Amino acid sequence: MSNFRMMKLYCEKCDEVMEQPVLLSTNSWMINADPKLKKKAEDGTLFKNFCPNCNSELKAYKEEE
Repeated sequence: MSNFRMMKLYCEKCDEVMEQPVLLSTNSWMINADPKLKKKAEDGTLFKNFCPNCNSELKAYKEEE
């Protein structure tokens, strides 16, 4: 079952932060079995996301405190 979550992503080329749905996993048992995949799923970087404006890869946005 697919698992989506809304996440803030950052485009370096456009210098923009946008909120988009991110696919976290399709096979949760595989994710839980592999620590590297589990970390990527938690960070929202398991699959690549692209900017709708310039089509460059989006990075996870870390808010500074």
